[in-house]
Amino acid sequence: AAALESFQTALRIAREVGDRVGEGVRLNNIGFVYEKQRQYAEALEYYQEALGIRQEVGDRAGEGATLNNIGIVYEAQGQYAEALEQYEKAIDVFETLRSSAGSETARSAFIAQYSNKYDRTVTLSIQEGLPEKAFLIAERGRSRAFLDSLATGYVELGDSEAAALYNHEQEAYAVRQNAHDVLAGAKAQNPPDEKLIADLESQLTLAEADYQAALDAITARGDQLSQLVPHRNTVLDVKQAQVLLDDKTTLLSFWVTEEQTFVFVLTQNSLEVVALNISRTDLYNQIEAFRTFANTNASYPDTSMRLYKSIIEPLKPYLKNSHLIIIPHGELHYLPFATLSDGSRYLLDDYSITYLPSVSAWPFIKENAGN
Repeated sequence: AAALESFQTALRIAREVGDRVGEGVRLNNIGFVYEKQRQYAEALEYYQEALGIRQEVGDRAGEGATLNNIGIVYEAQGQYAEALEQYEKAIDVFETLRSSAGSETARSAFIAQYSNKYDRTVTLSIQEGLPEKAFLIAERGRSRAFLDSLATGYVELGDSEAAALYNHEQEAYAVRQNAHDVLAGAKAQNPPDEKLIADLESQLTLAEADYQAALDAITARGDQLSQLVPHRNTVLDVKQAQVLLDDKTTLLSFWVTEEQTFVFVLTQNSLEVVALNISRTDLYNQIEAFRTFANTNASYPDTSMRLYKSIIEPLKPYLKNSHLIIIPHGELHYLPFATLSDGSRYLLDDYSITYLPSVSAWPFIKENAGN
């Protein structure tokens, strides 16, 4: 009650001084209080009002957060289709922000802080019997920053024409974003200056035209440079991934959440999702125990067999092919799968194993293998 009263007071002050950004923040905060009190109708009312203001003033990070909050409220009420719609909208916003977050490290760190949004969306998609949607969301979560990194490396090889086009795109993007932000700030003023807003809208139109021209020039070049441009790096869906597989290969794409671990088992003509009953914490502890090599004399260490039982044994009915492509996630990046054992054989004894950071990176890696 005290928190709600405090936020209501802050909301009133924000409205009195014409602080539209602050008004959006306070409305979102009030919605959050109602959500925690399970007063979902009131929470939605405040979140929707906050969303409108945040979109109006160009508060993109706030917009993404509020969209996610709306999804949480829908999910809490069992309205799963509506929840998924809001989660996907939130992810779209966060990925747009990632694209302008600066360096590769900054972009990767930006998405990392929103990783739970992907977890929630993947889990709910699987729960709703939408495995292909879940696979695509997982690919988006794991592949964006990596594709950025690959493409950046390509540009840095010394292609001056590509570098010039890329720099033009980056500069035009920054000008467009700045024009958008300045216009949003002008619209947030109370009362608004209509003449100033009209001038800024004209500037934004010119900035958008220049940015589009930069994108068109990159598209006309027709090579991997387009992978570097925000929203032009291709994330593969299930059918596109299946085209890459031969009839002797099974792809295992892992996704680790707080409560359990999912595995997308993909072949040329099938997709299965297997839920493993192992949490992120338990998985981390088992991998840490395995990596300490407490018993170096055992042919098949207990820690190796324990991990095999946890993450490979439940998959055995689906592993009919001789070649495995493994896409780790989270803690699993630190696990050498080939050394897992059932007590009589290692995984490497039964399968040839390839590792990928994401299936979407596979075409790019193959195209640039000689560079």
